[in-house]
Amino acid sequence: MSPKIAFTFLAGATAGAVGVIVVGRLLASPDAMRTQLLAKPEFIADHPEILARVQALLLSRKLAAEGSQRMELMRGKWRFLTHAAFTPTLGPADAPRVLLEFTDYTCSPCRASAPAVRETLAVNKDLRVAVLLYPTGGALAEYAARIALAAYRQDPERFAALHTRLMEQGAGLSQESILGAVRDLGFDVDQIERESGSDETRRYLNQVRLFSEELEISAVPAFVLNDKLMMGGVGAKQLKELIGVGYPASPSGSLPTRSATAGRIALRANASVSE
Repeated sequence: MSPKIAFTFLAGATAGAVGVIVVGRLLASPDAMRTQLLAKPEFIADHPEILARVQALLLSRKLAAEGSQRMELMRGKWRFLTHAAFTPTLGPADAPRVLLEFTDYTCSPCRASAPAVRETLAVNKDLRVAVLLYPTGGALAEYAARIALAAYRQDPERFAALHTRLMEQGAGLSQESILGAVRDLGFDVDQIERESGSDETRRYLNQVRLFSEELEISAVPAFVLNDKLMMGGVGAKQLKELIGVGYPASPSGSLPTRSATAGRIALRANASVSE
């Protein structure tokens, strides 16, 4: 080996060793790494692959934090509202998994999603849907929500049929058609009309609105299962991806099964949430 080649080799090896030592020290000292990157931010700008990894990591952390916050709200402050005793429910009242659906009978994407919700329930016997009535479409939307809630309180077993009828009416939805569906299904229409205007019904709708705001849900439909949130119209495939398998026990825990009396008592007991 010539002296020139030997010198070049040694110089390169020495520089490489020094580089390894410097990088090793930076990795061993987060403060040193932070100082270096703050002093030379162009390093990150010149290496977009690093920036992309950082952005992906930040998004992952943000979604995880939001999911944890939703879980805390559902298992804590708003636990009562997601139970079958307090909100209209589709599927087995004691199902171990609970899919929350924020919906509005005047909302086209909500109506378009309804068949997928029914299909999902049909193939998942361990799932129930807590139908959180969230009228965003004006006076008719609120009227439909009030009637539906009063009908559920009167007869939870017949609510699913009414829910389907209201979702299927589409542009033909009106106060007359809503009451017609209630009458056709054998509900006590006079009682439902009285209860639809009660303070308890008003309080429920306000509680759903506050709950949605805390979950940062800005539009309907919206679907929540534990730490997962999906907004907008869905098909059976999207719901299948959302509910997955192996989720922990539902936020309803061991609360009692639904009864009209229990629902009324609990809504009064939790009145302070909406005041």
